[in-house]
Amino acid sequence: MKTRIFLILVCLGLASCYPEERLWWSPQGDRALVQLKDGLHVMKADGTLGPVIEGAGDPSNALSSIAWLPDGSGFICQRERKVMSWDEVRTVISKDEAAEVEALAPAFQPMLEAAARMPDKEKSLEGVFADISEAQLKRWDSASKLAYSRAPEVIEKLMLALHDGAGIAEGFKGDNAGFRLHELCVFKLDHLAKPRVLRSSLLQPTLRALLSPKHPVIAFLHLEAKGEEANLEVMPLEGGESLVVKEKASAAYDWMPDGRTLVIASPMDGKESKLMSIQFATPVQKSGALMKPQSEKQPDGTWKSFEGPDRFAGPQSAATVLTVNQPRLQALPDGRVLLACQPITLPMIRPETELDPRLYLLAADHKSITQVPSADGALPSNLDVFVASPDGRRVAVVESYTDAVAIVDLASGKTEIISPAHPRWECTTAPAWKSPTELTFAALHGSTPPPQLMLWTTSGDTRCLSESWPKGSTESWLKQRSNDSSSSTK
Repeated sequence: MKTRIFLILVCLGLASCYPEERLWWSPQGDRALVQLKDGLHVMKADGTLGPVIEGAGDPSNALSSIAWLPDGSGFICQRERKVMSWDEVRTVISKDEAAEVEALAPAFQPMLEAAARMPDKEKSLEGVFADISEAQLKRWDSASKLAYSRAPEVIEKLMLALHDGAGIAEGFKGDNAGFRLHELCVFKLDHLAKPRVLRSSLLQPTLRALLSPKHPVIAFLHLEAKGEEANLEVMPLEGGESLVVKEKASAAYDWMPDGRTLVIASPMDGKESKLMSIQFATPVQKSGALMKPQSEKQPDGTWKSFEGPDRFAGPQSAATVLTVNQPRLQALPDGRVLLACQPITLPMIRPETELDPRLYLLAADHKSITQVPSADGALPSNLDVFVASPDGRRVAVVESYTDAVAIVDLASGKTEIISPAHPRWECTTAPAWKSPTELTFAALHGSTPPPQLMLWTTSGDTRCLSESWPKGSTESWLKQRSNDSSSSTK
């Protein structure tokens, strides 16, 4: 049985053809982590690659979270790890999760037996699971592997009696055998072989982890039990209990410069809504400790509410915006928030407004929003991916339906195309700032494939950093279309 992870991406607004992060510069800009076809590497500032970091990152997993520690001594990384023994798995996952899988496993054999008794043309396990939710399929994936590990000969014989049983049986053997753990880890550069695991789960992975810039606290998305929504949570870097900041959160959030407050884009009417509430929440105390929840369960099973400066007050709304595709925002060093959204006037006369997304800045006091003064037609036709420079003066924009890369000055709105669009090419890689004056991005070097990692500086110089890299290591950083027509905004 194959676990389908795509639903998680859809629910969080991450599943799209948008460019992905593949390179992360350290806070000091002296090295970077780069995800290549063969795995995650440490790269020197001149582009020299180190060996693959075993057990870190996953080039096939768009859910991987990577973020540097503020001092550049290491990084946090969300990864998948295969574990063969259930006894080992149950020691690292939560007791509730282990109990859930163990309670479900005994039902797998009767399900196979029932499928085998169906009419010949309907003897299919796929039919049995046809109406089961994606979240439950993840549970059945783990439970069926546990059932197989306890009685492999019996389970395989039953599966081989089904039309689709042979292929499914292969999922329990060879390279497909074992349980896949989702782990959030801390890797230290001086001891990469032994990361510290913060969280482990079979069913509820930790996604898009971001470190506070001032305190040892991590914010992350935690898939909730039904698998259709995610909670935004925070936890100490050393591990321990987490605090729920926002239920049913989107993937658009960032730490404010104080390192205590999060800015969040929250759908106002379900996960499909394009109308977003921009909210602020402060889950970290001045000391760096987590706030305590507003309510706590008492020994008698009831819940009691508390008040005080150390109690989490919940998110507070500051603005409402309309997004075109998925929401995106970034906090700037001066406390402003950079947003890409659709200008509208309410009430709307037309049922659908013309799509014309612009860059906006939410003021540090949260009392006003101003448009970045770019000229009509100067920006790319969509603003799904943008990355502000470390000093908050410029923003790099990559157009997901071409391979063009532009730099926008946030004060003047002046836009400069630093890498032009090439016919039939789309960018699938987000740019990354090395410093306030240096940007790395994927592009065709000399207009010919393969894609390369380029370094641009504000002086106007551009050079290639990846010419010595292994052949094919960056082939997925750009995508070639079959015709010249540009994809329409989705």
